[in-house]
Amino acid sequence: MRLHPEDEDLLAVYAQTATAAGKAARVADFLRPGLTNRPVWVQWHRYYQNAHRSQSPEASLTAEYRAELARDPDNSALLYLLGRVVPTRAESRALFAQACAADPNNAFAYYARAYDCVSLGDWAGARPLLARACALRPQQAEFSSQFAVTRFVLAEYADLEKELRAQLQTHPLDQSACERLCDVLVAQGRTPEAQTVVAQ
Repeated sequence: MRLHPEDEDLLAVYAQTATAAGKAARVADFLRPGLTNRPVWVQWHRYYQNAHRSQSPEASLTAEYRAELARDPDNSALLYLLGRVVPTRAESRALFAQACAADPNNAFAYYARAYDCVSLGDWAGARPLLARACALRPQQAEFSSQFAVTRFVLAEYADLEKELRAQLQTHPLDQSACERLCDVLVAQGRTPEAQTVVAQ
């Protein structure tokens, strides 16, 4: 990972596997030297924050990111990262909004705002924020997954069905796409069609 710090898939496997094995402190120690890199490696920070939370009081993490932001107050990535660890939802919201204003291309900040909307049941409010996050980082699986759920909740069945069928034509063994298509069909009362999709 030191040779290829941009490899986010490898980073995810390392951080999640080590943390699950009870080695969160080791993850935090490994990632810490990369936190000073500029531009900010957001994924390194996210995994560092996750690992650090399980080892130390949340307040120490908040203090760490307040100090970083004080040194670079207009940094959109740091605004977003501080928003993830502050103690109140109101402050998080304000920081995520500031992060979007500071850099309209910060996909993580848009996702964070959308996630906040979803947690309040404001699916319509989350939709444009998720659309923006997905447009900026189409390879980010958690963004596209939450966007699909949001569109499902908003009953965008026709468009979802069309997209999922096209996806399955290209990748017929994509279990996730198959499951989502079945959900869309069943939600419309088309259970026999869903059974056909499963059989195929």
